[in-house]
Amino acid sequence: MRQSLVLVLVLVSSLVCADDGARSHLQQAKDTLKDWTQKFATMRVRSLREATADSNALVREAGITHSITKSDWIWEDSGRFRDNDVLLYDGDVRLRSMRSANLSKYYTTSFQHGEDEFPARVGIQPRSDHLTSLSLRKQPFWFLWDSHSRTWLGQRIQSVHNAELTTDGLLEIRGDDIGSDGFVVRLDPKHSYLPVSGEYEETNDHQYRVEDFFEVESGFWFPQRGSIQMNVEGDRLFSSWEITSVELNQEYPAELFVPPMGDGTRVINAITGKQYWHGGKAPAPKESSQAQPKPRTSNPDPASATPETPFDWSWWLVGFGVVCVGLAIWIRR
Repeated sequence: MRQSLVLVLVLVSSLVCADDGARSHLQQAKDTLKDWTQKFATMRVRSLREATADSNALVREAGITHSITKSDWIWEDSGRFRDNDVLLYDGDVRLRSMRSANLSKYYTTSFQHGEDEFPARVGIQPRSDHLTSLSLRKQPFWFLWDSHSRTWLGQRIQSVHNAELTTDGLLEIRGDDIGSDGFVVRLDPKHSYLPVSGEYEETNDHQYRVEDFFEVESGFWFPQRGSIQMNVEGDRLFSSWEITSVELNQEYPAELFVPPMGDGTRVINAITGKQYWHGGKAPAPKESSQAQPKPRTSNPDPASATPETPFDWSWWLVGFGVVCVGLAIWIRR
């Protein structure tokens, strides 16, 4: 009887100690991540995402062997941002995407061809707090950055009350406590309590892993490389990511947050209600003796494609009528 009672007391004591340890780590995570967030007023992150036909069903179905996305992502606590991606298939530029915002305007772009230097269209809208284009595609800052609320983990974790310690010393938090419904995420105390792994808690069909961190400043870490795997309807979609450069607390010129425009760029300004060519007039059509293949567009959304000019049947009918009248007069003669 005494032995049973002792075992129960030991078990209860260990649970209480574990709970106290988790609470202590949670408070340390809140303090550390808050410092991490407040340390940086501006951030520019360049990164690569790679996938191959062997490990990614979408790449294989596209008929290519190697897909690379180069990202150039700028964030400022002032509210300005720039989100620029270039997609390459087997070394060839396929798609280009850029969205940016200054303090008053929000810009979207559409490129006619991926290799074009300037976009074919630029949309200008009034700046709004509801715009959520600063995404970084959830890599490499999955969990650390939330695209929907546009907030860092250091801000969202302050409202978290429950956490657990894993056997390998990681702090485990349910994702719905930090704005990522259905996920469980693990924070690494050795690396500023940054997310080191996470997945869907029930289905386990989305898995995020950080393989290496690097210290950008003394005591302040960043994820350096890792992977993400999704299983969609039985297809395995595996890709790796790597941060290639980081700039912190730099000052950036205003023109960096406005998309580059050439003479052939059509501007649709929702603020003024005007549409115009950036170069002042429509560019001359390119002459070619050979039939040109249909260009690949950087935005596959049919709603954003340039509408085709409908054929004007009225002029054809008028011309046909004139021919018929002339023919009738000639027959009577």
